[in-house]
Amino acid sequence: MSKRLFCIGLALVAFCAISAHAVPLTWTLVGVRFSDGSTASGTFVYDADNPIPNGTYSNISITTTAGTTVTVNAYAYINPNAVSYQIRVFPVTTTGNLTGTPELNFHFPAPGLTDAGGTVPLILTGPQTSGWDLCADAQCYSSSAYIDATAGAVVAAPAIANITYFTAYYSSNVAGAPDETLRIVNDGADGPLYASIYVFDDSEELTQCCSCIITPDGLLSESVKLNLTANSIRGIVNTRGVIKVISSATESDVNTNFAANTPVLGLRVWMTHIQGTKVTLSPGNTVVPAVAGPYFVSETEAAHSNLIAGEQSLLQNLCLFDNLLSGKPCTCQPEDYDF
Repeated sequence: MSKRLFCIGLALVAFCAISAHAVPLTWTLVGVRFSDGSTASGTFVYDADNPIPNGTYSNISITTTAGTTVTVNAYAYINPNAVSYQIRVFPVTTTGNLTGTPELNFHFPAPGLTDAGGTVPLILTGPQTSGWDLCADAQCYSSSAYIDATAGAVVAAPAIANITYFTAYYSSNVAGAPDETLRIVNDGADGPLYASIYVFDDSEELTQCCSCIITPDGLLSESVKLNLTANSIRGIVNTRGVIKVISSATESDVNTNFAANTPVLGLRVWMTHIQGTKVTLSPGNTVVPAVAGPYFVSETEAAHSNLIAGEQSLLQNLCLFDNLLSGKPCTCQPEDYDF
């Protein structure tokens, strides 16, 4: 049964959810200055996907230094109507009378802040100029003593918290071709981790799975021919397919009764690829890998992928069903062995 058909049959339990949710980013004010000589510094968190399209701000921690007009204040509260391209922050909650309260207005060029991170400059000219002011009424609908920002930006590093899930491919997996190798490193930050590996053929069917321990600073090298495709559930060694890896704090295989993975940061994954010539056979113009080559070897980092709950559940359940159908797991090479 293909993965797609399996998904259709289990749609009611959301195994085939396809949306992804990015991780909230911490944005840092950099070089923010105002025309009266004052400055602003600090950080805030912005979740661009919750809710869409306006996002959610949290953990506001911004301070201003004194200028000729701007006062020293710590800002921890935000206007509840903030959007990706504009925020207004206050030193007090917005539920009371805001008359005379200082506020910071930061405007960003379209599309505003996104989950891609990077450097986003403040708008410094025109009707949407960033700056500091005092609220002129209880709801802060109008302002006074406006001081323009003259420089500054906000910066966020792209999120890495989703990098607990990796995808790669294998190809030219034929007898006459060199072997391909899946290499996985534990970066050492979180102790021993498990690489939960799921191998698919080119019909989107899971053929083997296993969960291999990797100690801190350890290297796991898995042979595609010997470890990952030698014991396909159908007894057919596929020539090409997809390999998926979850970086997990827990083991998820027959040894733990297929307990759920616990995705954590810590593993990094690479894959060698065999690129071979193709031959066309008649009739039917069937294209197959050339048995005799020549073959060329390349190595790339596995793709950083989105591990949503539905995908994780699907992989774990496919692995369980593979075992129930008498499929054999892939095998784990000792960490000190390399191909």
